[in-house]
Amino acid sequence: MPPLPEPAYPTKGHTSHSSMDPPPLTNAPSPSPSAAASSPRPHDQDQSTGLPAGPPPAFGLQYRMVYAVATYDAVYVYDTQQQKPICVVSNLHYAGFTDLTWSTDGLTLLMTSSDGFCSCLTFAPGELGQIYHGSVHPKHHLGVINTATSSAVSTPVPTPTQTTTPSLPRQSSSNHAPSPSLFATNRPASPARSISASSIATQSSFAHVPDQNGGMAMNNPTPALSSVPGIAAANSGNGMIGGVPLYTPPQTPAAGSQSAASSVVGVGAKREADPESEVVEKIKGEQFPALIDVTTEDLGYGLETGLFTSVDLVTAYIARINEVNATNHAVAEINPDALAIAAQMDAMRANGTVLGPLHGIPILIKNNIATADKMNNTAGSYALVGAKVPRDSAMAAKLRKAGVVILGKTNLSQWANYRSNNSSNGWSATTGQAYAAYYPMEDPSGSSSGSGVASSVGLALATLGTETSGSILSPSDVNNLVGIKPTVGLTSRYLVIPISEHQDTIGPMTRTVKDAAYILQAIAGVDSGDNYTSAIPNNGVLPDYIAACNFSAFNGARIGIARNVIDIWADNSSGPVLTAFDSAIETIRKAGATIVDNANFTGFQAWQKDNNETLVLNADFISNLHTYFTELSYNPSGIETLAELRNYTQSNPLEEYPSRDTAVWDDALTQGWNNTDPRFWAAYQANLYYGGEGGILGALQRNKLDAIILPTQFSPSIPALVGSPVVTVPMGFYPANETVVMNRRGTLVAVGPNIPFGLSFMGARFSEAELIGFAYAYEQRTMHRNDVQPFLTPNIELADVVGK
Repeated sequence: MPPLPEPAYPTKGHTSHSSMDPPPLTNAPSPSPSAAASSPRPHDQDQSTGLPAGPPPAFGLQYRMVYAVATYDAVYVYDTQQQKPICVVSNLHYAGFTDLTWSTDGLTLLMTSSDGFCSCLTFAPGELGQIYHGSVHPKHHLGVINTATSSAVSTPVPTPTQTTTPSLPRQSSSNHAPSPSLFATNRPASPARSISASSIATQSSFAHVPDQNGGMAMNNPTPALSSVPGIAAANSGNGMIGGVPLYTPPQTPAAGSQSAASSVVGVGAKREADPESEVVEKIKGEQFPALIDVTTEDLGYGLETGLFTSVDLVTAYIARINEVNATNHAVAEINPDALAIAAQMDAMRANGTVLGPLHGIPILIKNNIATADKMNNTAGSYALVGAKVPRDSAMAAKLRKAGVVILGKTNLSQWANYRSNNSSNGWSATTGQAYAAYYPMEDPSGSSSGSGVASSVGLALATLGTETSGSILSPSDVNNLVGIKPTVGLTSRYLVIPISEHQDTIGPMTRTVKDAAYILQAIAGVDSGDNYTSAIPNNGVLPDYIAACNFSAFNGARIGIARNVIDIWADNSSGPVLTAFDSAIETIRKAGATIVDNANFTGFQAWQKDNNETLVLNADFISNLHTYFTELSYNPSGIETLAELRNYTQSNPLEEYPSRDTAVWDDALTQGWNNTDPRFWAAYQANLYYGGEGGILGALQRNKLDAIILPTQFSPSIPALVGSPVVTVPMGFYPANETVVMNRRGTLVAVGPNIPFGLSFMGARFSEAELIGFAYAYEQRTMHRNDVQPFLTPNIELADVVGK
């Protein structure tokens, strides 16, 4: 829930919070010396578990032949024990590859391309195996391959030699090495247009990292991500390596089942039809939908026709989480009852009871939305591990009433980005650093960081986020999502860990506008636990948000542009965003809208120097946080005040103080007054002016507008002051040659090649239906989400679990 992150989002004052790097190794279990010396191998399997035989080698040789094949736009690395690539390198140059060769030590693959550039891919010693010095003639008595022994030589996958974190001990696992038949690579297994090939012969090398975790289940492994672009590892297992343990959740369901390797494709690759990545297995003549693009209506149809079950969905999504969570840290924990709840939803459907269009569909929620079940609700802090609430939050209760399977909790910027001035988006003490999926080490923005990443790569149908100023909109912006930041009071905040009762709100983060509309329909409404919901118009009767998805919504509409916001906040990295924005304006104009330029926020320049929002947020936080602590039915830390929370955080090494300071809390405690103090009212009235007459509400009224548009980078702050709604939709991507800009901490990529950005539609309070219509009409004319795919996606699909 932070004000705008930087540097991609202009900020002012201390209410902006930057992004975070991975937790230091000192917070993780200490590896043995041998483990510390090994490069991460998420595919390695513990030999002591007695795994069954893996796939037989393609050829009966006493050695492996590792070879590389260059096509026009990619290099494929194979070995003779696999029929599919063990890695893919792509998107290195704009020109085609012309030649490649191995270095004499077999550790470096040298590549040239027609633009005159050379590239190299370097492997760690032993990563591809050891150089074979024996005879290369086959032994004739190996005409029949012993599959029992072939399991001991399942091919180690080439992994990058440079990672964002040190090698950590891997948790014990009973996961089997996946069969090659499960893999859906992002390019054909037998590439056409082969230009050049080079090979080396190796012996398999297996330096397994011993389990140092004493059997503790780790739901949130620390990422190991390459600095080499475009690397795709096949047959790598579930990639679970040690990370920050959570105390209460057990090992996630299906974590011990087979799992295909996640796909790491060339950064910013165009989405295109690919026979290997499309699911071809059919049941009852119907093809399964791809989970990275699936919609509410797709899932509803599949469930209704019996193509798959809710249990199948939960099983597939858990497997997808286990594939990539070691790298992106998007999910804090999985609901241990998710499969049982899914089975209950299936039984209800079989008996003719369907609770609505979301019945039996898995959704992830942010780790500050309380559930009265076996899951934690921590805001990313150890201070709340093990705490219990007396009942579900209003949001969780509404989801359950709609038949949703609450799949788990997503990572977030700790305390919704309301703790530090020198931390960063997507880091929490309990879960580590989240990374977005469109560029290596990409800043996921915040504070609904994990919700953005998880929805973007299809770890659930959708996610819920929370926002005070930017925390739904900003992560949706950089994760290529639709995000709805509802009017304050449209969705209940009861038992949601707060920042500000005057600005906090909860909304959906989805891949399509219609999916967001379905979820908003389920979670909006009057709730006795949150008095602000009593302001919903029409005696609490909601509009039909699904019906608002109208292709012709722009006909006759007046759409304004707050040009002075762009003029003040645009910087050297804004060029591609503004070019895309100009194109969006023309799309909207051609769709039938009247464009009103210079519909400016008249108080915007003065607001840049104003400090009243900080005063309001600090005062609200002191009051509202105390209320949440006192509502807990079990509070193991005994903390009830902000001062006590600061003392706990500064004294617990797991909270990484002072590397990540408590400057925001320090400021609030120095301010010293809460929202019952007489000084609060004057500060709040100033906010209402800058967001109202001097902001969005005045611009709407003066110019007789239906909505105002801005690039999402510039949209959250002013509507936040008056609690008015915003809907963001994908608008484009930075070009493939964009200069990388790091965050202030120097740990995350804030601007870079192929990173997405969005377009925001802003309106008056409770105008969500109109904004959804505009967002839908724009989305359907552009479909920008499909222009670029994430570089890291899971491979497990419904076909891998249905009937298995």
